[in-house]
Amino acid sequence: MDRDANAVVVHSRPAGGRYLDRSEHPYGEAVPVPGVGIVLDTDALKDFAR
Repeated sequence: MDRDANAVVVHSRPAGGRYLDRSEHPYGEAVPVPGVGIVLDTDALKDFAR
């Protein structure tokens, strides 16, 4: 969660001690979690960003 950007940040494809992919999603967007088949509903996070 990046409160400054009002977004959820997903890091994926770990390699060599770092992540090769990074995606940023605004609060309220459905966020797919790579490799697990889960989609996170981030709408409630809007309440914590204030």
